[in-house]
Amino acid sequence: EAAWFFPMAGLYWPDGSAQTGYVKWNYLENLWDYGILDRTAWIDHSPVGNPIGTDSTGLIHQHEIGNDANGQPMAWSWSTGYFDIVDGDQFAFVDFIIPDFLGSYTTINLTMTAKFNPNDAGFTYGPFALSPTTKYVNPRVRGRQIALQFSGNDLGSFNRLGAIRFRFANAGRR
Repeated sequence: EAAWFFPMAGLYWPDGSAQTGYVKWNYLENLWDYGILDRTAWIDHSPVGNPIGTDSTGLIHQHEIGNDANGQPMAWSWSTGYFDIVDGDQFAFVDFIIPDFLGSYTTINLTMTAKFNPNDAGFTYGPFALSPTTKYVNPRVRGRQIALQFSGNDLGSFNRLGAIRFRFANAGRR
């Protein structure tokens, strides 16, 4: 990754210092990311190996280690793009999903968005709470395309998506 940090005009932390924005580029996958990160000083390689940075309160943070934010849960989310569940003039009714995750987590929230047509705004269903013991979910979603969003914020959380299975059947327009 390559990252650029810059002060953001008009946005200030409670202590009066300017918030720091960043833009990151992952050259392996050609992906961009941006956001706000409270850092006043930074070194990319430290005696402990990982990058370290200092925030506006003087606290030193070691980066790229662990799954939490200084002992606090780190909120995370990721989404799929839309994918077709039926073709042509057909509609599908999804009434059964079997989640498949590996890792250590307490709860993963699943939110689904369904569309009838590619240019539609879509309908949102959920969130549905998934735990390691969740066998299935009954979302009752109708459409031609769906997208999935997963999110969570539990302490020590790590997860990896496996092969989620859907049960769906042809459905009418109503």
